[in-house]
Amino acid sequence: MKLTVVLLVTFLILSNPVFSAMLQPTYGVNYETGECAEFFMGDECMNCKLPSGWERIDEFKCPSEYVEINIDSICTPLRDNFCCTIGHSGADGDCSDLVVNSLEGRCSFVSDCNRLPSGWFYSDNLCPSEYEWADEEISCRDFNIWLFIAPAILLPITFFLYIKKFK
Repeated sequence: MKLTVVLLVTFLILSNPVFSAMLQPTYGVNYETGECAEFFMGDECMNCKLPSGWERIDEFKCPSEYVEINIDSICTPLRDNFCCTIGHSGADGDCSDLVVNSLEGRCSFVSDCNRLPSGWFYSDNLCPSEYEWADEEISCRDFNIWLFIAPAILLPITFFLYIKKFK
């Protein structure tokens, strides 16, 4: 018995559980069609709304005069550190702009970036739970136009001087 309690306490301490704050089911009706449905309204990583033509009701079941159907909420994932970290609770967030720096063990978001800073890579997965999140969204390197203009100017001049020297 004591061993069971010790193992249970050890498991709870080591597992570091985090539980999602899922919202209570919401019922909605479509007055035009006479239909009713239960809707998922999201959690800490997902915002959801009722489809067009549907209205929320304060009941915990469908009114008897309505036909109950299955229809999905319209949900939008949130762009949030917690929601894009491995092991989080709830639905996955919007992690499409997640970048990871494996050398530094950090994650961040980035917007409208053509050229990431050295060491950063786009990730198809969530941020590893042992990584730190950058305090701010990382900024991209500015596109340096001189890398293209300088050779375009210098190359013809060099060619001209080279030809002139051997004439």
